[in-house]
Amino acid sequence: MDDLELSPSYELDLRDLPRLVGGVSDDFTLLDLVRIARAAEAAHPGLAAAFCMPHIDAFYEEATRDRTPSDDDCLTHLELYWSFDYDIEDIPEARRRNRRRPKGRKRETDVREAPGRGGVCSLMCFHGVGREPGDTYAIWLTPLNDLARLPVRVNALCAIHRPSLAAIRHPVRRAASRLGRIGAPLLRWWDRRAGKPIMTIEMRPTLHTFISSVFWELTFAGPHPSDREAQSKMLDEACEGAKLASRRGELIPMDDMLDEFDADDMLDQTAKP
Repeated sequence: MDDLELSPSYELDLRDLPRLVGGVSDDFTLLDLVRIARAAEAAHPGLAAAFCMPHIDAFYEEATRDRTPSDDDCLTHLELYWSFDYDIEDIPEARRRNRRRPKGRKRETDVREAPGRGGVCSLMCFHGVGREPGDTYAIWLTPLNDLARLPVRVNALCAIHRPSLAAIRHPVRRAASRLGRIGAPLLRWWDRRAGKPIMTIEMRPTLHTFISSVFWELTFAGPHPSDREAQSKMLDEACEGAKLASRRGELIPMDDMLDEFDADDMLDQTAKP
């Protein structure tokens, strides 16, 4: 089966859903993708829900509005990419030390990535890419009319790394840390080694994965644009509340909050049925 090439003139054929996306034209935008999926929904009612966007008409209407005027056009394009992640596990000894530590002493990391337990999610990640190298932005709270005319790119390369927190706690790194300045060159070498991918593989998405990955991110706050607006308003109010609490000196240190979670966890473990 030949790979699929996406362009603004493409029309979705259900037989294309399992085909691999081999390329995306430079002028293919998010609005093109929403338009293609909406036309497919009109021909096959219920298909958009399978793509994680049951209210596709509402999103299409939003995407076709004029862009919100902005002094800073920080995004150049939108990118789909794979993420290899490890499962997270507790470090029991560190949790016990945190529970016993004196008041005021900084907590240590009590979770780590579990070696040997991880993998690639079935959906790709989707984010905005900025003008400066390495600048990326979450877009799930951004109205579609501000994203619709940005081109969509696919990064089919997936880098597999060593578990990061396990590498930080490695005996070699701990020993080098105790050497102070003398151990600094060794630490830099170790961190470069730990951050280097074990391997990089190419994984081209199917058309179904391509569409579902984009729509999953766009509907992360809920299946309708009004859900995203409600989430955005709630977060704005929370930020304003945090600023006010900061001015009043009422903020709770993060370590104190985590101590409360630890205490609750201990109660759950010791509670009798």
